[in-house]
Amino acid sequence: MADFHHPYCRQFPAMRKTMDIISDIESTLSKKTKNYVKIEDRREAIRYALEQAEEGDLIAVIGKGHEEYNEVNGTFTRFCR
Repeated sequence: MADFHHPYCRQFPAMRKTMDIISDIESTLSKKTKNYVKIEDRREAIRYALEQAEEGDLIAVIGKGHEEYNEVNGTFTRFCR
C-alpha cells in the first residue's frame, strides 16, 4: 500500500484497524519519506486528511467497502451513518 501511494502523495495518513497493520505500512513508507502521520482512529485520520488537503490534492478513503462497522482490536464500532 505504501509503495503504491507514496509517489503521488504529500502525506500519507496511515489509517488501518490495528497498530500492527500501521507498522507494516510504516516499515515500507519510512524507507521512502519521513513526511507522514500515523493516526490509528479512522474517523480522526479522515478528518485530518480533509483539514490538511490543499487545492489539487486527492484524498483516497479506501478499505471499508460495504462494511458499516470499524473493527479495532476486536471491538466493533458503527462507522456509517
